[in-house]
Amino acid sequence: MGVVGADNFINMQSEKLRKAPDKVFKILQDTANSTRSQAVRIAPVRTGFLRNSIRPEMVINGTKMTATVYGNAYSGSFNYGYAQEYGTKYVRPKYFITTAFEAHKELFRSRLKEVING
Repeated sequence: MGVVGADNFINMQSEKLRKAPDKVFKILQDTANSTRSQAVRIAPVRTGFLRNSIRPEMVINGTKMTATVYGNAYSGSFNYGYAQEYGTKYVRPKYFITTAFEAHKELFRSRLKEVING
């Protein structure tokens, strides 16, 4: 006596697992790039130095994938991007990276759920 259809189920699940990392990487890359684009659009501008410094960075370490969008605009040792994002004693925070992240967070989650649920 055997389980009918078990082989098909196992093969389908194996195929999903094989394709998942590529799909997740693509979603992560798309989200990082669109987050960067929005951060560039809403970043404060005086000279364009900060906007030109906003970059996404993708890191794959084994099975762990991360994407970070940086707005590090250094003037000497002073991180102008950090000061604009979080503020200082004299500068109110602009939250341009945080705002861009929040705008893309739910779409990112729903796209990951599609990969997981197949």
